[in-house]
Amino acid sequence: MQSSHTRPTSVLHLTDLHLDRATQDQVYDLLHRLRHTRYDCVIITGDITDSSHISQHIRALATACLPRPLYFVCGNHDYYGSSFKEVETEIAKLCKSIKNLHQLDGTRVLSLGKGIGLIGDRGWPDARAGDALATPIENPDRWQIEDFQGLDHQQLLHRMQSMGRESAARIRSIYPLALTRFRHLIVATHVPPFDNSVFHKNSPADDQHLPHFCNLSVGAMLISVLRAFPHRRVSVLSGHSHGSCVRQITRNLTVRVGASRNGHSIPMELLRFVA
Repeated sequence: MQSSHTRPTSVLHLTDLHLDRATQDQVYDLLHRLRHTRYDCVIITGDITDSSHISQHIRALATACLPRPLYFVCGNHDYYGSSFKEVETEIAKLCKSIKNLHQLDGTRVLSLGKGIGLIGDRGWPDARAGDALATPIENPDRWQIEDFQGLDHQQLLHRMQSMGRESAARIRSIYPLALTRFRHLIVATHVPPFDNSVFHKNSPADDQHLPHFCNLSVGAMLISVLRAFPHRRVSVLSGHSHGSCVRQITRNLTVRVGASRNGHSIPMELLRFVA
């Protein structure tokens, strides 16, 4: 039986920092708070910066967290100005050289101690929510990420659907194992996996925006597998839509979408998890 005196694991959740667009004062303030806030680890759910600043900003964040671990997934903006391969190669070098830095890429099951585990993957909007064919919303990924350049709308949707399914498959490959090992599992992903947890400009996202802000493939997989583990709990941490939201999806599955920078301060949320 879990002791009522067990200290919770404290996780600092940050998302959609967009440090390439932040002022020097905002970056300094964030690094100062990371150094002086009490927590066990940091989880960042994507959109840290753009490709030209990825090494500089991730290295600064990891240094500010020392000696505590920094776990992160990439978001779409982290690839802006470059390609998936180039950015992933650069990030792999960073993680190899920085001891407390860990990318969540759908390949590892990590322990946060006290019966709490962590897995993650960047995810990708899979264009299954809302009305992808009729939406007039242009996705800037098409001209900001080299792998998408030259695709027309239909080709981009097809690529998004494939990438959404691929992210679900990566998480699915380690998800059951993680559930057998931990009573409480944290799943970090950039894109919210449930359409009712997507808020855009402080309102529930409509059918025009949902194709670009949700990955239903991951959500369906999380629910389906978890049915075989009724005594386990799953907490999903995500971002991308820039709207804060907490939803109880099933009795033992919760999703929490973090807020983005709004005004002068970069938000961070201190969460406490128990097994």
